[in-house]
Amino acid sequence: MFAATRSTKDLMNHVIAEGNRVYSNTRREHTWLIYHDHLKIWWEKESQEYLKSLPCPIEGNPSRTWYDRQIRISGNENNSQVTKRYKNCLPGDSPELMPLDNHLFADLQEGAGKNVALSYHIKDGDTDAALKYSFATPRKVYESLQRTIKAGCPSSNRIVEDINRVFCNTLQRIIDAKGTYIEDYSTKSVRHGVRAEAAFRAKKRETLPVDDAVMDLFNGMVQRMKDGGGVSFAIDVKQEDEETLATTLERRDNEEGDGDRDEDEAEDEGE
Repeated sequence: MFAATRSTKDLMNHVIAEGNRVYSNTRREHTWLIYHDHLKIWWEKESQEYLKSLPCPIEGNPSRTWYDRQIRISGNENNSQVTKRYKNCLPGDSPELMPLDNHLFADLQEGAGKNVALSYHIKDGDTDAALKYSFATPRKVYESLQRTIKAGCPSSNRIVEDINRVFCNTLQRIIDAKGTYIEDYSTKSVRHGVRAEAAFRAKKRETLPVDDAVMDLFNGMVQRMKDGGGVSFAIDVKQEDEETLATTLERRDNEEGDGDRDEDEAEDEGE
């Protein structure tokens, strides 16, 4: 009984079934190889053990499994040149052919982060609490990412731009290199999942869209602050000060409380 999750097994079974379909009745039917980038769940020990449990024997190699039919670093000489993390697996890939990995996931992450920041002032008991974006729990992260996509980020223009780049630029560069390594299009030496501004100096970067509803609430909060309504949130509050500060903030935002403060000031002036 292997500890690989059902979703991982389903992923591996899908890759094998789809590859067999594509290469059926070709000269590579029994020799095509599985490839996957450094997806953590794929390269976990339990997942690799699951591949070893899937036989695909051929003449001369009756014990062959699908573990033997995946592209990976192998052999003592090759493994000695990489860190422990990458031994018997892959050091990563060059994501120019995958717009999601190349740019769009970074757009989504940045857009969701903006929505979280814009809705930070919304409290659980507020009328508009349902509009709050949060990364506090895995469920809230998932919901925030979903809502960010529905709000239009990444934008249609960015999606079209990144997909067109594959067909109009990247594929030809790979052909020109005869299928070998090509330099990163963004000119970065190390990739961290975000666009380098240097790669787009000649073209202004499109501002990532945010949720219009939380933008309106944020602008309303800022306007209330300008009108003297007080600050509706606090950052880095000490635990012993939380109750007192919360009460103070609510009183400052309360019209009746503001009136009381005006009366107190008038009395002070009378003295």
